[in-house]
Amino acid sequence: MVDDVPSNRDLIAGYFYETSHQILFARDGLEAIRITKSHHPDLIFLDLRMPRMDGRETVKFLKQDEETKDIPIVILTALSKVENENKLNSLCEGFARKPISCAELIAEIKKIFPITSDTISSQPEPVVLDNSSETNIITTKSIDGKPIRLNELLDKLSQEKEESWQNFRQTLAIGDIEKFIGRLSNWGEEYECQLLLEYASNLNQQIDEFDWDEIPKTVDHFTGICDDLRNMI
Repeated sequence: MVDDVPSNRDLIAGYFYETSHQILFARDGLEAIRITKSHHPDLIFLDLRMPRMDGRETVKFLKQDEETKDIPIVILTALSKVENENKLNSLCEGFARKPISCAELIAEIKKIFPITSDTISSQPEPVVLDNSSETNIITTKSIDGKPIRLNELLDKLSQEKEESWQNFRQTLAIGDIEKFIGRLSNWGEEYECQLLLEYASNLNQQIDEFDWDEIPKTVDHFTGICDDLRNMI
């Protein structure tokens, strides 16, 4: 990730917090070239406007160098109109506007490194959430037939919505979503709430598959899950 603005680098770092990716940061083109030659990264996200050596010069150098010419580069820019944008597009593998959301970032990565059938062949079948009245009736009781403590559970979910969910639904940082899944799974087990367990399982499945077409929708559906549980009281 090459950007001279610290907050932009911090944003990208937050998106990949607690994932297995190794992110290397550079503040300008010269530093980017040095790091690229020494570490040979799988992908470069490159800002255009930087001191010492800007993005255009950096792209030109990296694409002409035998050691680095095959490394994909995605241009990130806050400029609404970029001179010679078509020429840059022909040199690079991607072009995106800042500020870039986590979903948009992942979309660019998936264009370059698409998920293949081999990648997900070992994954379990996705859980389909059924919001029919029959399902709602079933989930008002735990596995052994005892009523779940819905009021107590809803208090925790309401607190979750106010304190955490409102923030990370905007950034969609993977680390925050995974912690969210963990909390919901624990509460689902504690209160033996099948609906909550299914929701957490579905979201976890999408994270495993990097399904950024569906993840934002599922995260937003958390309010629907809370409403469904509230209607059971």
